[in-house]
Amino acid sequence: MDESVKRRILEVAHTLFIARGYRHVTMQQIAEELAMSKKTIYLYFRSKEDIAEAVIENTMQSISNYVNTAAASDANPLLVLQDTLLQIKEATLQLSPIFLSDIQKTVPHLWDYIVRVRSENVKFVIQLLKHAQEQSLLRSSLNPQLVAVVFMESVQAIIRPEVWSKHGVTLDALWDTLFSVFLDGISEEGFDEDR
Repeated sequence: MDESVKRRILEVAHTLFIARGYRHVTMQQIAEELAMSKKTIYLYFRSKEDIAEAVIENTMQSISNYVNTAAASDANPLLVLQDTLLQIKEATLQLSPIFLSDIQKTVPHLWDYIVRVRSENVKFVIQLLKHAQEQSLLRSSLNPQLVAVVFMESVQAIIRPEVWSKHGVTLDALWDTLFSVFLDGISEEGFDEDR
C-alpha cells in the first residue's frame, strides 16, 4: 500500500470532519474530495469509523510525543507543564468541537479512548508537580497527586462538548481559563512565566 495515499485520505477526512463533524461526512464525500473511488479508500480503511480512529490516534500520538519530550526537560517544571498543556490544547482543538461532539454521541469507544489517553497523562502531571514542589515553586501545603487529580478531572469535565455549548463559551476559552486558574492557584507566589 502507498503510505502517501493513506496520508492523503486521512488529511482530507480530517479536514471534512473538522468542518462538518463525524456524522455529516460520508465515504462518498471523502472519495469525491480526493477524486478517487470509494473502492480505493476501502483498500486502506474498512470504514469511516476506521478513518476517524486513525485521525484520533494521530492526534493522541502527537500529545504523547509532547508529553515524552516535556518529561525529559530540566526547565522550570511549571513552565514545562504550561507549555505542554498549551500544546495538548492545540492538538485537541485540531479535532474540532463538532467532531468531538459527534464522536462522543455516535462512536463511544473512540471517545473512551480519548478520555483514557488523557487520564494516562496524570503521571506526567504528578511528576512535574513534585519537581515544582522540590524547587519551592508549588505551594508546600499541596499534595501533588491530589492537585493532578483535581486538574485532570477538571479537564475531563470541560472537554465534554455539552459543557461549552451549555455555557455559551468556546473550548479554547475554557482551556485558557482552567490553565490560568490552575497555575496561579498552585504556585507558591502566583504563576510567573519569567521565573
